[in-house]
Amino acid sequence: MWQQRIFNLLILLCITFFSLIVLLTYIDHNETNNTESKAKNLIQQELGIAVQQIDSELKILYSVANSLVKDISSGELQRSAINDRLAEMMAITPNLFGIGVAYIPYVNTPQERRQSPYYLSRETNEDLIQPFTIPCPTVSNISKCVVFIEYSLKNIQTLPTLKNLGKQASLLNTENLAKIGYQFVISKQGNFITHPIFEYHNEPKNIFEITQHDKVIEQLAKSAIHNNSGFVEYVNQTTGQNLWVFYQPIPTTEWSMFTVLQKDSFIDPTASWQLWIELGIITFLVFLFSLILRVDTGNVFDLWVASCITSVLLLVSLYVVWDFIETGPVISNQDKTQTIIVSPEGLTSFFDYTKNITNNLTVIPTEIVIEHLEFDENDAINIVGYVKQRYKSEIHDEITRGFSLPQAETTKIKIIDHYLTNQTETIRWSFTAYIPQEFDYSKYPLDRRRINLLFQHVDKNVILSPDFYPIMNPSSHPGVEKLNFLHEWNVHSSFFNYQQNEKKLDFYLSIVLQRDLLNPFVYHILPLIVVLVMLFTISLLLGQIKTYFNVIPPLTALFIGTLLSHIGLRQNISMWVILYGEYFYVFTYTSIISVLINFYLFDNHKELKILQYKQGILSKILFFPIVLGEILSIMLWMFIFF
Repeated sequence: MWQQRIFNLLILLCITFFSLIVLLTYIDHNETNNTESKAKNLIQQELGIAVQQIDSELKILYSVANSLVKDISSGELQRSAINDRLAEMMAITPNLFGIGVAYIPYVNTPQERRQSPYYLSRETNEDLIQPFTIPCPTVSNISKCVVFIEYSLKNIQTLPTLKNLGKQASLLNTENLAKIGYQFVISKQGNFITHPIFEYHNEPKNIFEITQHDKVIEQLAKSAIHNNSGFVEYVNQTTGQNLWVFYQPIPTTEWSMFTVLQKDSFIDPTASWQLWIELGIITFLVFLFSLILRVDTGNVFDLWVASCITSVLLLVSLYVVWDFIETGPVISNQDKTQTIIVSPEGLTSFFDYTKNITNNLTVIPTEIVIEHLEFDENDAINIVGYVKQRYKSEIHDEITRGFSLPQAETTKIKIIDHYLTNQTETIRWSFTAYIPQEFDYSKYPLDRRRINLLFQHVDKNVILSPDFYPIMNPSSHPGVEKLNFLHEWNVHSSFFNYQQNEKKLDFYLSIVLQRDLLNPFVYHILPLIVVLVMLFTISLLLGQIKTYFNVIPPLTALFIGTLLSHIGLRQNISMWVILYGEYFYVFTYTSIISVLINFYLFDNHKELKILQYKQGILSKILFFPIVLGEILSIMLWMFIFF
């Protein structure tokens, strides 16, 4: 009778977990696809509206400029009346920020055109561009000229609109525009009209000059200059960012607008059900194999096979959870106070986002490299490295040369290089510093140490910025040389970031260290594995030992050995908090006591049929599944739920 009940229970559990897997898979797929599809559609819709609005405004400005060209060409508008006409046009055209007529020698560049005596502009602090110039046909007695208009770059910037849209649609998980992305506009020839990096459109540069190592953007640019629109998702290998790139044409000027967005700002990578689906599949397989092997029949061989399969699947579950922990993000994108900088575009966007703080600050590009790092017995760190800064002559003449490490108790800084080339003064300092730190040991031995090194300029009105490396992907460890001397730790990632505190910005180099598991495994985990194997061997003797008193000495020895190992762990870690690794000892103590109780009950309570069944087979086959299940449970509790 009970065998049939177990069989029915296994069928019910298989059906339940299979249904749960299907449901979670559907929810995960549906949520991810719906959220992504909704985000992409709304973004494309919003960008389409924005581009249409920009294009309609430019059409009006083009017609204004064209009418002016016609009147000049026909002779209807004399030079003496041009400024009056310009004033009339400015008064009736809201988005016209500047207009002018440039005769030789003012026709060649935007700066020269603004020197024309026939130029009028609004008083504004906004950045202006000249989207097009219309040449005047050469007529007798009229010199060659061009009519030009000026348009605000702010009118082309649609990211704030996307931010508001994302908040309204509950799609955006950050308010920081610098974390959303950036935009740029290119001409029909691929020249930058606008770009977060000022030098790109000031010189100007061509998009194909800077996309030699980014073939995705290069292919999109080739499509865009033919007035195509489109979308692509890709991972930028230089920055490590998962990006969405939208591009759309602006017909009047034959420009193309590119919008580069960070996917993580719209889709939270940690919100997936994938981990639970994988654990659900493993649990389903446990019950499925138990059903296939017909453990309900009580066949000893089949019971042992099911026990081995269950133990292996639990080990796989431990690996799945460990991998989820290892590949998880170091910081949340929703952290409002911290912004990681991995590209010049991101830096420019961040300074624009924080311009209420940075407007009056001078930015000094700074290269920082940590060459040596070690911990002392108090968990403070000793670091050795160098800092290189570049100062522009005349622009930075009033700025003191130097930097500081405010966190350090002791610091030694000395100049090792100092030279001047092309009006740029370059200084390289070497430094050593002793910096107190506080670390959390609660997740030992799967803990990480994040070291935040604060760098400041010696002048209060100056802020440092990263001098960009060829690759700024945090996984490539920018700012950190190979730390082969760093015992027991590996560099997980490093990145430059700004932390915003009220009306102050702090510049950090953050280094994330992951503990090397070899030493904890050899000194603490391996002895426990040996204890558990020996304990399992003793449990196999259940039913063969005449009295439970005979198992007390070996169990006592195992208990004392485990206790000594536990004390050794505690002596190495001064932090008085329960460590994740200590739960392994708790499970081992529990297992030792459980085996002893099991022997006692088996000898003294023959009426307990479940313990007496086939010489205590159930306690033997469940030994490792229960131990591994306990380890998995506490791992989920401390790293996923807690």
